[in-house]
Amino acid sequence: MKYTALILSLIGFALIENAHAQMKGDTYHLPAIDITAEKNKAISDKNVPLKYAVNTAIKEIYHTKSNSQSGHWTLMFDGSWEYNLRLSAENATSLNVGMKSFFLPPSAELWVSTDDESTKRGPYDGSHNKKHGFFWVGDVPADHLNIRISVSDKEKEYLSFKVKNVTRGFHRY
Repeated sequence: MKYTALILSLIGFALIENAHAQMKGDTYHLPAIDITAEKNKAISDKNVPLKYAVNTAIKEIYHTKSNSQSGHWTLMFDGSWEYNLRLSAENATSLNVGMKSFFLPPSAELWVSTDDESTKRGPYDGSHNKKHGFFWVGDVPADHLNIRISVSDKEKEYLSFKVKNVTRGFHRY
């Protein structure tokens, strides 16, 4: 029995390590930022508040009723599911993700982090669901961020989100 538990632990570790390696390969590349050009545009328009980021509309990243576009789902050792997606924008000073049709079922947790986890936010859970269905993760001071969502097998079909916008920063904090 001890050997069976050890073997299952090693298999579980290998599956998790493999999922982590696949997540790094599953990157959604946003347009690069030309920091100098964006700063010059922001400063030249005196009639509006100073901009610090450029908005990018997104249509290709969503999950509704077990139908996903972009990202990577992994069946975990305990029977739950984990969704991973990495967003990247060359030269960006920060990224912020805005979602619509956002609903986390009771078992779900959403985490946002940089690769080295120097910035890590979450867990966001069902208490962050709003009637209007919008959710922003908040500025992450990096040129990339990772989105990770875990959810039970029974509730995966109720998870819903559509990445609507990603802001790419060009001013340092």
